[in-house]
Amino acid sequence: MIQIVQPKLPRVEFYPAAPGTQYRPCNGSEGEHFHAMWCEECERDKVMSGQATVEDADSDPSLYCEILNRSFRSDEPLPDWTYGKDGQPCCTQFVPRGQPIPTRCEHTADLCSGCDQQVSNP
Repeated sequence: MIQIVQPKLPRVEFYPAAPGTQYRPCNGSEGEHFHAMWCEECERDKVMSGQATVEDADSDPSLYCEILNRSFRSDEPLPDWTYGKDGQPCCTQFVPRGQPIPTRCEHTADLCSGCDQQVSNP
């Protein structure tokens, strides 16, 4: 089987915006550069980071990043893609390739969102 490797896109500086502002690529080229700078370097998407093939991920969807998948399915802003302190876009859920993905204890109440939901004690 012949494997074609796409050359890595260079890091670029995006038009700055206020820190904390939600980010959405304005066109495909900007999106490609964002993916190259963040998604291809992130542990959350094994296909983008080159650790798995599309065929592997088709049989195991957990190899894909849900944040990246949502970016293609919806025009809603993604809360995980924002402008950082330097005014450049970033993914707040970024995990460097090779690092363990943090997990959340399923028995701990979520204190950051969903506060309107009641948690019952068994």
